[in-house]
Amino acid sequence: MSKIIVYSWNSQGNHTRADKQRAIDRMAAIDPTIILLQEGGSQKLVSAGAAGNWKVFDGCTVGAFDERCTPYALLEATFAARVRAAQVDIVDERDGVVLAGGDAGRTASGVAIDKVLFISWHSIAAPQNGDTRALLRAFDKASCYEKYDLIVIGGDFNASPEDINAMLGRENDRTQAKLRYAYRQVFHCGKATHRGREARELDFFVVLAKQQVSATVELIEQMPSDHDAIRMVLEY
Repeated sequence: MSKIIVYSWNSQGNHTRADKQRAIDRMAAIDPTIILLQEGGSQKLVSAGAAGNWKVFDGCTVGAFDERCTPYALLEATFAARVRAAQVDIVDERDGVVLAGGDAGRTASGVAIDKVLFISWHSIAAPQNGDTRALLRAFDKASCYEKYDLIVIGGDFNASPEDINAMLGRENDRTQAKLRYAYRQVFHCGKATHRGREARELDFFVVLAKQQVSATVELIEQMPSDHDAIRMVLEY
């Protein structure tokens, strides 16, 4: 049995700003870990793939209008030195880069560690969640993902956990035997993660696996953003 600790946080802009960097560093003080960031700021903020105490992986460039929406995956530096981590551009082999919809054209950020693929994802706010559906289908169809046993997607889904869980259930009902990742689960904390005009739970994890996994998720409150971070302990 292996254990993974991973955070997800929409930092609402420049993640290298002093107060946001302090919040990120506090996560590392708890566990050498992986942080999946959304709205992490412009790719120009990070040079040579490092920022402070972190090894940084970003999404591929597609000419986004709003660079604040750039997603990142961060590995605490000493942890990154112990593992073989590689950036992975998230693509569908037929359609190319998988985009979270909208004019910003934001992509996912992916980093692979052995046979586990971690994804930072920021979906557009749209009723049908079509971009998230396209992302999930790419993992089951594109041959480049066959080598992974586990895919961990953390992000701001701009939808409820129930919405995405229903999407996964519909896929399972029709095509369970054909899915590369037969175990498809939403893991969430059950609390509001976004402090907008209406407090909602928009931030959670989707895990695709070839065998059964278990996880617990908790809210990390009072972050310097309109979203709070979440922390997942995943066992597989």
